[in-house]
Amino acid sequence: MTQDSAIVELMSCIQSRIAAVHSRTYKGRAPEKDANGKPVKFPYAVWRLPNSTQQELPEELILEVDTWDNKADTTALENLTSEIDGHLHGWNHVTDFYGMRVFRMNRLEVLDPDPAINRRKLRYLVRVYFIN
Repeated sequence: MTQDSAIVELMSCIQSRIAAVHSRTYKGRAPEKDANGKPVKFPYAVWRLPNSTQQELPEELILEVDTWDNKADTTALENLTSEIDGHLHGWNHVTDFYGMRVFRMNRLEVLDPDPAINRRKLRYLVRVYFIN
């Protein structure tokens, strides 16, 4: 398996890990409409791996997870964010092609241009050891 194939598998693994907490989990951005053509319901989570660095082993990726809700009471949003964090922070995963460790870097409150939207951002350092 090539490193590119291992990255695809790693991304699928991250999607599954977050989706195990919350079914409305999307990579990159949330769609405007769900599979039934209805607007996507809040709350939801969106994740991305925007960059990586590799000076030596391991390769380090930054994983960002945003949680979104449209309720004034942020209790459900905070709980969702905490539950996702509980599944990611300190997570170790090994396959035949890579091993990875995930460490939380920070948890942020993000102000959205739409005052009706509440948002939280989790950022993680993902250390990946690719097995040749």
